[in-house]
Amino acid sequence: MYGILVSALNYLLAWVFRAIVFKAMIFGVLYFITTEFMAVVTAYLANSPAGSLQSSVNGLSGAVLWAFGVFRLDVGLPMLVSAAGLAFAIRRIPVIG
Repeated sequence: MYGILVSALNYLLAWVFRAIVFKAMIFGVLYFITTEFMAVVTAYLANSPAGSLQSSVNGLSGAVLWAFGVFRLDVGLPMLVSAAGLAFAIRRIPVIG
């Protein structure tokens, strides 16, 4: 009687450690890699020479610049670019893409 219960418990523990813990570790590592990669990419893009972009923004009218300030485009646009890049990178990972 106890042999069956011990066998069932052993099977359950083996399944938990084989399936759940291993997958959680793999997804945790993939999450860390993708978030750090996107931090490096956004830092690189922030430091890249963007003279043409700056001249384009300087050519905008005051009303457009006011709307950019109201909608906090200086904060939201990098978030959108980072999210799009992260989604693109995640789709390229064969395990979860």
